[in-house]
Amino acid sequence: MRHRLMLTALVIAAVGGAPRLAAAGDCADNVIEGCDKAFAPTSLFGEPFRGWCYLFGLANCALS
Repeated sequence: MRHRLMLTALVIAAVGGAPRLAAAGDCADNVIEGCDKAFAPTSLFGEPFRGWCYLFGLANCALS
């Protein structure tokens, strides 16, 4: 149960923290910048959330 809640929190944080994309050309840059703002690189606990944010954001770039 605890793992399911943590996974749900990760997905919500990654999807909610994913930046809105302005243009397709700089999509990856927008994702990286948005995830870095949403989850500070200096935070040890924010690191996994930032990784998931990158994954979902870059997948979104690939689909659009």
